[in-house]
Amino acid sequence: MIYFHSPVARHTAALIAALVANMIVIFGLPVSLRFSAPVKKERSGEAIQLADYRKPPPPPPKKEELKKEVQPKKQVQPKLKNFVPKMDVDAIGGSFKFDLGLSRGPDMGGLAVSIGSKIWDESKVDAKPVALFRTKPVFPSKAASENITGKVAFKFLVDSDGMVKEVEILSAEPKGIFEDATRNAVMQWRFQPAKVKGTPVACWCQTAITFELE
Repeated sequence: MIYFHSPVARHTAALIAALVANMIVIFGLPVSLRFSAPVKKERSGEAIQLADYRKPPPPPPKKEELKKEVQPKKQVQPKLKNFVPKMDVDAIGGSFKFDLGLSRGPDMGGLAVSIGSKIWDESKVDAKPVALFRTKPVFPSKAASENITGKVAFKFLVDSDGMVKEVEILSAEPKGIFEDATRNAVMQWRFQPAKVKGTPVACWCQTAITFELE
């Protein structure tokens, strides 16, 4: 052990000791921290997986089943022979032509007190009835099956409103075949009424229908 007896020597020794202690602290602290701190391993080369947030593709459309169109069966209708009766009259909208060889209806003018209430003969009016609607008679099935043709002459009363009020058969060839068909059809006819001095009047008219097979 060294003993310093002089004050200068003691002071110098104290400085040296302090210097050495400081150097130990300065240089020894990093070394102690290095060995005492845990070692962290650096990650390298690790694959990072990214989440896929893309929307999934839409599902493929379903194949629609082809519906077989069921076509309705065509109904075969039998072809019927067309039986069209011929009428000795003009087309709808024109004036009636009457067979001048047939007898006229009775002139009943003497029983009326005025023009409007009188029933006129078509030869005495200023304007004859004009057909507005006229349906053809139905050809009787018996006559069609037996290939019978014929003709019916008749007169009919058209009132001041253009309605057929009465049908009178004058002659029929052959008899008992076409009379009902004629009467049923004529009762459906409609007319512009006859006129006398501009006033609608009732009027007897007459014509004929010929029944033929086409």
